[in-house]
Amino acid sequence: MNLNQIYSLAIEMGKEVDIRGKDKDIDYFPDSKIINYRGIEIKSVYIGIDIGVGELLLIDRLKDKGYGIDAVISHHPMAEAGYRMAEVADIQKHNWIKYGVDKKSAENLIKKIKWESLMETREKNLLRAENAAEYLDIPLFCIHTAIDNLTQKYFEDLLAKNKGKKLQDLFKIISNIKECKLADKKGDGPFLLDNELKNNYVNNFLVDMTGGLDPPSEIFYYLKEKMVDTIIGMHYSLDNIKEIKDNKIAGIITGHMASDSIGLNIYCDKLESKGIKIYPGSGFYRVRR
Repeated sequence: MNLNQIYSLAIEMGKEVDIRGKDKDIDYFPDSKIINYRGIEIKSVYIGIDIGVGELLLIDRLKDKGYGIDAVISHHPMAEAGYRMAEVADIQKHNWIKYGVDKKSAENLIKKIKWESLMETREKNLLRAENAAEYLDIPLFCIHTAIDNLTQKYFEDLLAKNKGKKLQDLFKIISNIKECKLADKKGDGPFLLDNELKNNYVNNFLVDMTGGLDPPSEIFYYLKEKMVDTIIGMHYSLDNIKEIKDNKIAGIITGHMASDSIGLNIYCDKLESKGIKIYPGSGFYRVRR
């Protein structure tokens, strides 16, 4: 396979499970890009949650030591994809509307976080890894929301099969996911936002694993109004957590590295089936299913 084929596979997998459906007018994944293209045959890839200059120097050293690494894949965005990450936040709006939040309120809240993210991102230097990959002649791409969509679908299917269970029972099920167990050994496992709600039954749940940015805290009031009783997310800001708790919504934080790893593993299983060797690193817990 070449780099375009490996990248396109992830894009197509992400589109297949996108909650927005199929729409030719949507630029689905502006936070996913080929950063440094080289027209070579790819037989092995190094994949990490975050790839920076340090990881690229490590890979260059590993190649000197005999590791046959042909290309690098980062989950989190960089370069142009990093500067455009706010554009994927609209996917959250579709998720909220699905649970009954009115379209106007959802759109106003999305505009707010997109603007804030844009202002914060413009202060950052997101070009370092791209520059390093060019000097080191390392093929590189980042694949973000397409992979988060796979994680979203995984958890939606898991919760659909376990709807009506107590929160503490669902938490045990999530804690026993292989990626979550590996993360827990490192001190980064799942946790309940409020132990006092552990005996609550999970009926109307919202999975929040895709859309790039932490949501605006005001959304949890609207979701509570629509009878959402439980939220499953990979990470939240402190303001988000305060609002979730203040609105008496039960919550499970599944863990950032573990959750991203679930989507990447679904993708890597497909890559391995096509003969691509995987070198996991940089926070990626490799689990085969």
